[in-house]
Amino acid sequence: MPSASSFAGLSLNRGWFSTLLYYLASGGIIAALSFTIIEQEIRLALTLVLALTFVAFALKDIRLATIATLVYLIVMGDLRRMLIPLVGWSGTDPLLLIGPAYAVITVAAALVLRKTRFNTTLAPWILALMAVMILQIFNPRQGGMMVGVAGALFYIVPLLWYWIGQSFASTGYVHTVLYRVILPLGGVAIIMGLYQVFYGYLPYQEMWFQCCAYTALDSAGIQAPISLFASSIEYSLFSLIAATILWVRFLLKKDYAALLAIIPFLVASFLMGSRGPIAQFLVMAAALWAVLADNVRTWILRGLIGVVVGGILLVTGLNVISKQATTISNDRVQFRMQRQADGFLNIADPDKSTATIHLMMMVHGFSNGITNPLGNGLGSTTQAAHKFKSGVAGSSEVDMSNLFLSTGVVGGTLYLIIVFLTIKQSIQYWSRSHSVVALFIAEILALTFLNWLEGGRYAVTTIVWFLIGVLDRLNAEHSSPSDLSAT
Repeated sequence: MPSASSFAGLSLNRGWFSTLLYYLASGGIIAALSFTIIEQEIRLALTLVLALTFVAFALKDIRLATIATLVYLIVMGDLRRMLIPLVGWSGTDPLLLIGPAYAVITVAAALVLRKTRFNTTLAPWILALMAVMILQIFNPRQGGMMVGVAGALFYIVPLLWYWIGQSFASTGYVHTVLYRVILPLGGVAIIMGLYQVFYGYLPYQEMWFQCCAYTALDSAGIQAPISLFASSIEYSLFSLIAATILWVRFLLKKDYAALLAIIPFLVASFLMGSRGPIAQFLVMAAALWAVLADNVRTWILRGLIGVVVGGILLVTGLNVISKQATTISNDRVQFRMQRQADGFLNIADPDKSTATIHLMMMVHGFSNGITNPLGNGLGSTTQAAHKFKSGVAGSSEVDMSNLFLSTGVVGGTLYLIIVFLTIKQSIQYWSRSHSVVALFIAEILALTFLNWLEGGRYAVTTIVWFLIGVLDRLNAEHSSPSDLSAT
């Protein structure tokens, strides 16, 4: 755990910028509360109060305010559902704008305070991709300006968190975010997720499901566990990110309590029903164990051993589960256990596994980006396309191919370059530093690979691009005698 001194706050209390923000925040909060009393627009008023509170808080301590915003993004999905008994549901919920508003203002603060660096490996490529995305907001193929603007919330906003991580993060701060935010909230998330698996949704979640949550159904018509999040896949990814934090702790500290604590996270993700993240976790776990060796040859040998052993344990466990699933009286649990066993054990069977379908969707995304080099528009691969009735709506469910679909060959190529450089930097930083932060960043990037910039996964994409910004800065300053945690 980081020491208290490693998590020094960073004040924005400098000159006209902070004064302007202070008056905007305080005046906005008063106006929002007045608006609530007069018009009873609770969602909008709550949006203004939270957003302006985070901004005002950043004037005192931007790092703590950033953590508060991250916590909000983690619980936002369920907070929106909690409001249904009071004010009903809104598909265009202003609460979705709190994260983007904070990101925009914080990046502006980084520029004013000259904290942002443009001479790092990734910075020019990120700028170029953001420029292409801004142009793609106006692409007429997506069916209207609103689709493009909404698409910016899914694609441009996560990239803003790269600049926040690059500008304000430190090694001690990364420890704080992982251990004191993601890990404990991951525990809360799996408790709620397991409750939903065994007993179903809570009353306000059931109201959400009945009114508008058709996407929360599994193929057999059974409600998918979503925990605190907007979707089941984000819940699965987040719980496995927490599990990988424990895995790194076990590898580095030989902490067997951390190893045991991983089990409920894996059980929760397994019962969620998604197979891709589970497979990625097993490969990532083997890879992290491998890179702790002293040389590349040993990396390869240990990696192969880890994958083989993990595969054997997985297949053995799935065979047992397949035989025992029918004896379980709880229909929800029985369905999920059988679905996972059938999907993993029959991965080549298109009737029982969706692996082939997902692969073909990804291939289609790449090929369409080449045959349609100008792209379909920034919002065409997001939920906004369906909400605003875009004629070219369609997602490949993989970020790299989605960028080819939505931003064309230029945007897709830029993103591939960014992915390649990020992976290269992660390997280089680990090879040079062998630090725990290097291992943390590598494990989370590996676990979320192909989902770094997938729309609608608000907390996960924020965490990923924040860490990519940290990685880029750490690589740029690794040779400097001053440690980053002191900044």
